[in-house]
Amino acid sequence: MYSDHEAIVKILNNPNATVPLRIELMTLQLQEYSFYLHYVKGKNNISDYSSRHPVDPCEDEGLNKYVNFTAEYASPKALSLLDIQKETKANPILQILTELITTYTWHKLLHPNCPPELKKFQKDLLAYRNIRQELTVIQTSDLILKANRIVFPHFHEITVIQLAHISHIGIEKTKSLLREKVYFPGLNTKVEEYIKRCAIFLALGKLNAPAEQLITRTPEKVWDTVNIDYLDPLPNVFYLVVLIDQTSKFPVADIIHNTSADLLIDFLLKAIAVYGIPKTIISDIGPPFTSFKIKMFLNKLNIRHKRIAPLWPQTNSQAESFMKPLIKSIRAAHIERKNWKKHLYNFLFSNRTTPHCTTRIPPSTLMFNRVTGFTIPSFQTRVDTNINDQAKNETRKC
Repeated sequence: MYSDHEAIVKILNNPNATVPLRIELMTLQLQEYSFYLHYVKGKNNISDYSSRHPVDPCEDEGLNKYVNFTAEYASPKALSLLDIQKETKANPILQILTELITTYTWHKLLHPNCPPELKKFQKDLLAYRNIRQELTVIQTSDLILKANRIVFPHFHEITVIQLAHISHIGIEKTKSLLREKVYFPGLNTKVEEYIKRCAIFLALGKLNAPAEQLITRTPEKVWDTVNIDYLDPLPNVFYLVVLIDQTSKFPVADIIHNTSADLLIDFLLKAIAVYGIPKTIISDIGPPFTSFKIKMFLNKLNIRHKRIAPLWPQTNSQAESFMKPLIKSIRAAHIERKNWKKHLYNFLFSNRTTPHCTTRIPPSTLMFNRVTGFTIPSFQTRVDTNINDQAKNETRKC
């Protein structure tokens, strides 16, 4: 089969492609047919009657049931889907927006004789007009979706920003996390305004960005090459040992009482038991990493140990760059008088489930090839089969 629609050719030829729910219904209906699509330019393709004389679409209850099922079981407990439905029904702007989407009467917003009920909220509604092709309504729950993201009512905007920023992961990571799961007009601006008013953000200040460094070649597979480092003594003489996967940027950390080789080996054994044996470990030349016990342990598991240049921590940049937000998060816990040990695991969870600034993909998704649940509702449940290639392309751009 031949088509001048290049995007649909790529979607239908890849059965594992991640597509919006509206297109997913079409792919399900075509599963019983065996075919392969080829792309031809529009000027070389014959015109067809159906595309120029479309029929009115008929409602399909199956789609509504499927979307409603996804919404019901994908919503985390931290933010109730029922509360979102309730506020959506109570919000006059979203109720008018629902009517505009279902009746497709967007032209009324720009009409000189705009109805009074529309004119009252005209400015707010126009913010949705440019994305009207991406908006859908779940008839059974009255939720509005932009692709696979929930359109949040104004009442819950601050709540969802607070949930995303609970571990103080910074402005850009908070925005990346929210963009993946929810939508509301002015998301970027509202996140920036909220975090800039955050007392913890103001207390800790802004860390200056280091000079641009040459990027080393990213390993082909996850957990092939990992970076390891220690964080200086914390309250009550505790240390943190941190392990970072170079490909997925997935962090592993644990609290230890000293930097002895025995405790380091115990930490590595736990990590290996869960994630497997890496091919290469990169570290500095500190005493724990140069001990005979560590050398014998790594040789036994056939792990290559690569030591960085003395007095040049930038060569262990993966671990060093992770330490900055980690230290900031621990300081935030002390300012808020929270248990810093529990706060550490909240930080790790947020870091693993937030799209990384280099790969644009959450570390946990790259590491485990699945979408990890979060405290904010999300309709993203599948992972693209080309996710590793996407991550490599984004890394090259940086």
